[in-house]
Amino acid sequence: MNASEHAAHRWFDEVWNGRSTAAIHELLAPDAVGHLEGPVPEVVGVEQFIQVQQGLLNAMPDVRITILKSLANESDVAVFWQAQARGGAIRFRGTTWLRVVGGRIVEGWDCWDYGALSAKLAERPACA
Repeated sequence: MNASEHAAHRWFDEVWNGRSTAAIHELLAPDAVGHLEGPVPEVVGVEQFIQVQQGLLNAMPDVRITILKSLANESDVAVFWQAQARGGAIRFRGTTWLRVVGGRIVEGWDCWDYGALSAKLAERPACA
């Protein structure tokens, strides 16, 4: 596993599954740009990303992400992942492409069906 792939694996393990704000500050470049699905199509910087992350974690406090496959070169990593939340009642997959420079994520693109996830979240109460 090269350095860019290692950073991507840490991102999903520590930032999403571990909910580590310290890892966000360590792994995300201060001026990083994220191209996202959903109502916020782009975020710039650590603080904007944390707001988006907190919104998703508030909607799915038990979400866990598993990396199914990753492909990497020196600076780019494509990660195919699967998420599960609400005791397994909600499952979805997506792909994230990250550009990593000097061990830090400088740009990322997410591709997943935000509309279907929103519909599933609306069907079930948050405590389900």
